[in-house]
Amino acid sequence: NVPGVLKHNLASAKKDMKLDKYNTDFRARLSKILADLEIENKGIRQKDPIEKSSPRVTYIPYELKIRCTFEQFAELINALEKNERITIINEFRFISNVQKISKFKNNPRGIMYHDVELDIATATLRSKGVK
Repeated sequence: NVPGVLKHNLASAKKDMKLDKYNTDFRARLSKILADLEIENKGIRQKDPIEKSSPRVTYIPYELKIRCTFEQFAELINALEKNERITIINEFRFISNVQKISKFKNNPRGIMYHDVELDIATATLRSKGVK
């Protein structure tokens, strides 16, 4: 719903840039999503904001490192899409286990889990009065 999207993603004043409260909430929500999906959280690192003048958007990039199956990864993407915050997935990388197959002799199900790195960003829309 559009009003809900605007409520969580529109800054109406410079001090209301939602960089602190909403991004702290986003990190907490992201950690909860990972826990709910039983995805191993290996780190969430927030980077410096990127402001664009056209369209009037401030992006807050994050580097996310996780360990999961392909199915869990698909569920994570679904959860990010349904999140209140506008979330952009810029890039993701799977680190293959094929080269390490001998490590899984005692735990064959372990080969189903992959280290994944994601570059994502939340977007805060700026109204015309916010520079």
